[in-house]
Amino acid sequence: MTHETNAAKLPWQTDPHGFVSNLRREGCRAIGRMTGDADKLSILMDTLRILAIYAKTKLIEQQAEAEGRRIKAAIKVTEAVERNLNETNSLENQLRQARVDLDKRLDSILQRHEQNKRESEADIHPENAEQLRERQQTTDGIGSGTTGAT
Repeated sequence: MTHETNAAKLPWQTDPHGFVSNLRREGCRAIGRMTGDADKLSILMDTLRILAIYAKTKLIEQQAEAEGRRIKAAIKVTEAVERNLNETNSLENQLRQARVDLDKRLDSILQRHEQNKRESEADIHPENAEQLRERQQTTDGIGSGTTGAT
């Protein structure tokens, strides 16, 4: 097996991002300055090993940071959903209370209507006024838990 001595003909892995071209160039320049010195080769190899360890460590750190950002984003979304849910629950409670209030108002209006109707009947038929009053007392007694008899 023959080894290539021309840096331009080395079987470099493609670099579509273009982020290692300076490293390749400077690595080749450092190799060219070894001038056959084994100590310089040892320094170069140690430097490459340290760079490899640093690259792997940095990758793990960057992945952890990216995961942390994804987790923070997920937490923000979850908090927003919880806020919306709480607001929805609050609105539902307000609607429920509004329905209760409307039911009370409607009952009050219907009672007034019935009272006005009885009074109108009494005005139209004065002879029935006493019976209407007794009926009113009986009806009022049923609603309040008392009887019409005294």
